[in-house]
Amino acid sequence: MYRFCLETDKNAFEQFVLDNKGLYMQSAKWAAVKLEWKSRFFSGFNENGERVLTALVMERSIPLAGKIWYCPAGAVCDYSDKELLREFSLFMKLEMKKNGAVALFFDRKQQADGTILTEPLIGAEVFRKYPELCAEMNGIAVRRENVKNTYM
Repeated sequence: MYRFCLETDKNAFEQFVLDNKGLYMQSAKWAAVKLEWKSRFFSGFNENGERVLTALVMERSIPLAGKIWYCPAGAVCDYSDKELLREFSLFMKLEMKKNGAVALFFDRKQQADGTILTEPLIGAEVFRKYPELCAEMNGIAVRRENVKNTYM
């Protein structure tokens, strides 16, 4: 069982990203550069209160579409922990609904051990390999494969 929340301690968030070999696009410093996006910092904790996940989520309003969320380079976490991914996906679904976001774009480019994937999983590949990352909003599955351009 995991607990997720909006992060209030950006130093702890940043330290977790650094300690787990996260990318600059997963750090609080990236949010400071992307001023046209509203940034949200999420953290996940295990039963012992240890931080096991961080995710920078950036929000932008798109005319006629609504708010979109983007998690650049994905969350910093152990992607082999399917329960963590499942619970985080459910948490994000609720957060999106609560905040009126219509889509979440979630990149995954780094393994938990810090290994950078040479061929990033994009589009349908992500959901074939990690179906638990598919968010369902109002009964409609929002899948990364429906997006042609991965960067906005």
